[in-house]
Amino acid sequence: MSRRFIVTLAAFFLVVPLFVTACSVGGRSPFAHQVTVTMRADTAAIALRASWTPELLSETASIIEQRMKSLGLAGTVKTSGRDKLILRFAEVKDLDEKLAQLTANGVLEFRHLVGVRLGEPPGAAARYRMDVATDESGSDVYTFRDAGGNPVTAEEVLMESELVLTGHDLKRGSARAQKDPTAHRALVALEMTPEGGRKFADFTRRNIGAALAVVLDGKILSAPVVNEPILQGRAVIQGDFNMESAGRFAALLNSGSLPAPLEIVSVQRTP
Repeated sequence: MSRRFIVTLAAFFLVVPLFVTACSVGGRSPFAHQVTVTMRADTAAIALRASWTPELLSETASIIEQRMKSLGLAGTVKTSGRDKLILRFAEVKDLDEKLAQLTANGVLEFRHLVGVRLGEPPGAAARYRMDVATDESGSDVYTFRDAGGNPVTAEEVLMESELVLTGHDLKRGSARAQKDPTAHRALVALEMTPEGGRKFADFTRRNIGAALAVVLDGKILSAPVVNEPILQGRAVIQGDFNMESAGRFAALLNSGSLPAPLEIVSVQRTP
């Protein structure tokens, strides 16, 4: 049987602390080599470009600093010009993986998959059938088909979905990794703001049997079915986690989403 992400309740929170021009992360590096990474905020969208401010760049630096700390990267983050960040930290073996985690947008959404039913053929009550399979790594893979049996992409389904909650609906720093008492794996527990809890309670009361997708940066992490009203203002996301990966995921959620996407301009190694 496929292992699934099970959401008992929640969404995630956007951290928005202001940040000074330069911030120190950890202490002096014990390694002989340093990595200098230059990043640029992608403000190509006209609306974002017009509203981009030094304060938003400082906010971005603060988020990157928090992510560096959670990843154990000792170094500094400095702003440069209008839209650049310069990171310096001790060289690590898994640099590409660390950079991917640092630059992830981190936008979490809970979306109602309208007209989607798990394992049921499309009909009057369901426009799409959703099936869940397990890939070689043990992760759940969600696929969709229309009434004619034709494959439908997750992107198409998400375009027709309804937004239920965003990261603003989580309490600050509420995401945490913990052991799953029902299985030999880990989970990520979340807690909502009072307003977020009210919104989610109302949604689950009115939508028993609905599919609810947990979406991170446009990718469906899980799509559980609402079996009963959820009123406690808490959430649990279960899946293919160990304590390390659950901790990384929780840290990403706690750091907040980036004000703008980041692109890596250069990576240099120096003694």
